[in-house]
Amino acid sequence: MMFNNKFNSDGTIHFDVNEWTCTDPDQGQFCRKVNDTTFEYIQIKDMEGKEHSKHLLETLNDKTTIKDWYQDEIDVNDYDSDEIGEYVSAYGGDEFLGDSDGAERNQLIAECIFETDLLCGDYD
Repeated sequence: MMFNNKFNSDGTIHFDVNEWTCTDPDQGQFCRKVNDTTFEYIQIKDMEGKEHSKHLLETLNDKTTIKDWYQDEIDVNDYDSDEIGEYVSAYGGDEFLGDSDGAERNQLIAECIFETDLLCGDYD
């Protein structure tokens, strides 16, 4: 999967900061909604010495390349209810999802999938 971003001539990435929402500033994680069931996630691979804020993308623009980021595009429709239940259970299950519904609920599920797969080493 490719980033939905502009690549500079030197191979660095320039993220459109208006499209991305910081979901975890401590980990340098961001989400971009593709549609109501699909979300693109990115996370900087090495947070050491990096700013822990929602403005991290602005500071990393034009200074990082694709190799500096974990990324995935997750469509929750690609997972059955048992798989979703397994992913979400690590975060507290339905209690974690709370009263969220629709796209908000799907975004939380996608985040659980991204983070779990990241911890399991499914991303280079």
